[in-house]
Amino acid sequence: MVPGYIAPPKLKNKMNSLSQPESNQLIADTLLLEFEEQQYLHIGLLPEESDSALSGAKGLAANCNSELPRLQENFSQYLCQKINQAANQGSRILVVGASLKGLPEKLRAQKYLIHWLIEEGSSISFPQLICEFTSGSIIDLALANSDTELFDCVVFAGTFEYLDQLSLLTACRSLLKESGTLLIFGEFLDDDSLIEYSAIPNKSSFVQLSKRLGFLSGSESSLNQSAILSMELFLPLLEKHHSKLVDSNPNRAALIDTVKAMLSNAIAEISARRRCFSVFELIKSTSQLKEHISVEYGDIKSFNPEEIAHLFEKSFDMDFDPELWHWKYALGDGKCVVVRLQAGGEILAHYGGAPRKISYFGKESRAIQPCDVMVSPGIRTQYGKSSLFFKTAATFLEREIGNTVNHLLGFGFPNQKAMNIAIRLGLYEKTDDFIELVYESAATGEQLNTCSERASSTIQDYEIVPLDITNAEHKHRIAQLWESMLEGFSNSIIGLRDTNYLKYRYFDHPFAKSAQYECLLIGNKNESTAIAVLKNHGEEKLLMDIICPMNALKMNITAINQWLINSTEERKLKIWITKAWQGQIQLPGAIVNELGIEIPCNTWNPGPTSQLLYGQWWLTAGDMDFI
Repeated sequence: MVPGYIAPPKLKNKMNSLSQPESNQLIADTLLLEFEEQQYLHIGLLPEESDSALSGAKGLAANCNSELPRLQENFSQYLCQKINQAANQGSRILVVGASLKGLPEKLRAQKYLIHWLIEEGSSISFPQLICEFTSGSIIDLALANSDTELFDCVVFAGTFEYLDQLSLLTACRSLLKESGTLLIFGEFLDDDSLIEYSAIPNKSSFVQLSKRLGFLSGSESSLNQSAILSMELFLPLLEKHHSKLVDSNPNRAALIDTVKAMLSNAIAEISARRRCFSVFELIKSTSQLKEHISVEYGDIKSFNPEEIAHLFEKSFDMDFDPELWHWKYALGDGKCVVVRLQAGGEILAHYGGAPRKISYFGKESRAIQPCDVMVSPGIRTQYGKSSLFFKTAATFLEREIGNTVNHLLGFGFPNQKAMNIAIRLGLYEKTDDFIELVYESAATGEQLNTCSERASSTIQDYEIVPLDITNAEHKHRIAQLWESMLEGFSNSIIGLRDTNYLKYRYFDHPFAKSAQYECLLIGNKNESTAIAVLKNHGEEKLLMDIICPMNALKMNITAINQWLINSTEERKLKIWITKAWQGQIQLPGAIVNELGIEIPCNTWNPGPTSQLLYGQWWLTAGDMDFI
């Protein structure tokens, strides 16, 4: 991403390939060509309260691009003033980012002790070092720093991606003295009411997370109008110096187009108030947390699976399965938030999630199933908004679920107690019930023919054979059946059930090694009619999944039921299903049982409402990660 500009979206466009060193160098070279210097790489900014200076800059903008360095210089002076208010002479100041080139020298002249941290891999030229200097990330610096080297103020320059804010704020907290000041400026998402992905952090979740980590909000200064002006001043320079910029590297033409598109998009979104550009002043005050003062949050990369085993076994009273964990979090790209009471300490809370591709009212999207929700038994009874459970869950939901983040929806299968607690805390709302249907006996041939408008054969005509996921013909049939099933869900929500998913879920799953899943291809003399997955469950067979056209569900369930009854096992068939779809699979004589499981949706982070989602999910036992 470009410090002080916009973080490139990760999804579905050519901006994915933009790397920080390349874009930084492009901006630096452009400024050097125009002004013969590159003191600052950030866009020139003035706080909104500087109306007279901003108006003057707007008046000159059309005729004089020399306003850009002046605006940049003014913003540097503005930051110096903020630092002077927050720290005394002789204080240790950490400046993070190459985009603030020029600021360290000003601060050093004011008798501060300066440490300048520049992104690793930066190829921008720097004058003789005028302060302590390191190359790398703020995370690396925090890990290497000792308690005797804490800072009175940290200045962080540039837009960052929303998933980075947890590690970034945690690092800043560990580097600051108590009552130290964090000045952080860049772009934030101000309006997240629309379903539209954004790589930049949501302002409200940033503020909430900062409080959770022990920061008090000192002030927020809006920089929207001056940010727009600065980008409008810089954009023509890319066109003006296009030839020289690409002479040494023809591949730069695409990079220039990408940066221009990013800046134009940023101008449009700031103008529309979807995005804002702000300076936040945050004060470290861990004492205001009262409980869990030194708590440290981490993501899936912050621990090894062995570290979670003890908490898992205490929480669920069952053995930890490393293979199942690897399947879910390594092969399945699982996400999580963990909490330790202190850096390097024992993990006391974990909130995980298993991602899932879905069809959301006919459009491809992504959801995540919260799972492995664990809190150490010693503190498990604490369920208020100061509890580790709440803080861990809220942090996960802000990172992973909502209109603008990686997963639009959350869904799961909590027990009634967990559901009630989450509803009371404002984390979840209900969207359906999970029920069980047990098919006591097979339908007759006559009943089978009334199960579907398409049915024209009897049970005896059906052939059920093992599904071979490596067989090209079987793969073709899976694709056909899934496509025909998906057509019936244009006005509802279902997890994708294509060949890749079936392979991951039922063939790569650790339980597949012990042949717990029976994957079947069902057909008659004319065509394949369904894919089904069965699993022994008590004295019955649980129908984990079925893939077929909606109007053929009853017909195929009846055929499976009869096949089971005629087999040597003589097991009854049962299915777990979201209640809204009961009518689609109800057969004569079926027994309906309540499972005591409600299907939740996220209500903590802005996203589709429970009213919109109620009764829309098609979920079966196969959608549960641990069955």
